[in-house]
Amino acid sequence: MKIDLDDLDSRNDLVTLKSRFVKPALLLHGPIPAPLHGVSPRTMLGKTWWEAERRQAYRENRYHCWACGVHKSNAKGKRKILEAHEIYKFNYKEGSATYLGACALCRYCHGFINIGRLIMLWEDGDASKGEVTSIINHGLEILQTAELVPHPASWLAADELGIDIDWCDPPAELDTPKRGADPKKKWARWADWRLIVGKREFKGKFASKEQWKEHYK
Repeated sequence: MKIDLDDLDSRNDLVTLKSRFVKPALLLHGPIPAPLHGVSPRTMLGKTWWEAERRQAYRENRYHCWACGVHKSNAKGKRKILEAHEIYKFNYKEGSATYLGACALCRYCHGFINIGRLIMLWEDGDASKGEVTSIINHGLEILQTAELVPHPASWLAADELGIDIDWCDPPAELDTPKRGADPKKKWARWADWRLIVGKREFKGKFASKEQWKEHYK
């Protein structure tokens, strides 16, 4: 019997179906560069466009997390949902973030990818250390099983929480212009950064690092 995923939508009927794929390498996705904070395909192209993008991502893997493979009804945490996440290709020398598409993630995998925001929630008292530690350990376990070296941002966050990564060597260098990056490397100027979606380009929300700091302080 053919199952119409659009008719089933997000109901738990799909828990009996296996995920079509699992892509743990998604947990290596780097953080959005600061010059593009506040700018995203969903905000620039509108709610209707984003609604279609995210629903397609949910259906594509039968309402399973793309990174760990869990069905939404069996996901960790209190809220049994999937969240849509934009995938980008970053070019730090030219200053571009090219939108490649959306993926569906459980809240733990999504929290791990957005690890900078996760640490901020903990520091602001909006998330407990236990919850944040569980999310980071969740992501690290998936990467360890897949024999993938965590992103530098994940190493920094794990270190801040006192989590020891003893199953692989740290990356030779950070691939984003953050703490620990090679100062001799040339990164794009703040004003050069742009978001690319198809044939359209969007400049950053903040004209300078000073404006960014003022907004997020």
